[in-house]
Amino acid sequence: MVANTVITLRMDNALKAQVDTVAKELGRSRAWVINKALVDYIEDVEDIEIAKQRMADPKDAVVSLNDAMAQL
Repeated sequence: MVANTVITLRMDNALKAQVDTVAKELGRSRAWVINKALVDYIEDVEDIEIAKQRMADPKDAVVSLNDAMAQL
């Protein structure tokens, strides 16, 4: 079983209303929406950091968009 931790945060009323709207539309809790948003954001940040490291590595070849699309 995964352990959970309670975290308190402050957000403005407009953002809270947006979170509540999304939660209602998805049939999920406010906590689920916030947790999902954080997980997705952290994954994006990690992906960006990996991309930056690869771009800085002179041994890692850069592929143009056209070449990448041709390989698909």
